[in-house]
Amino acid sequence: MKKIEDLVAIYDQGHNHTLNIILHIIGILCIYFGLIGMLWLVPDALIKGWMGDREFANWATVFAMLLLVYYGSESFSLTFAMGALLLGCLLLTQKLQAIQPAFFMEINVALFSGGILLQALGHMIEGNRSAFKRDISFVFLMPAWMFSLAYSRFGIPL
Repeated sequence: MKKIEDLVAIYDQGHNHTLNIILHIIGILCIYFGLIGMLWLVPDALIKGWMGDREFANWATVFAMLLLVYYGSESFSLTFAMGALLLGCLLLTQKLQAIQPAFFMEINVALFSGGILLQALGHMIEGNRSAFKRDISFVFLMPAWMFSLAYSRFGIPL
């Protein structure tokens, strides 16, 4: 299995145009927030049996924990950033469901779909194909790429 630095470098090759990069950053945030929101609603009897009857006992939390395990096996600095992103998504999802329960799923589907459309638009501008059309696992790598952009500006290693 390739190291995360190598995967980020591969992903980065198709993202050079400034507008594509901006669209991808916004798209990644929308995709992850929407995905956490959709997973929040997946029936969770198994998870509640394992984690107890708590508000965060759901598939969104399990997904977040699994991603953190993966990132933790690859990079401490990325784990910290990914943890902050996922915690923010989980807390905002909890608030959104409390504020807008009637349209909760629709809002998350729209965010997820909108994020994918933003990325597709970015690739049309750049004139290349999306990385996850070649390998779906790049969906889990998108935040690492996003964080690597910020890290490189401040000299922080992955």
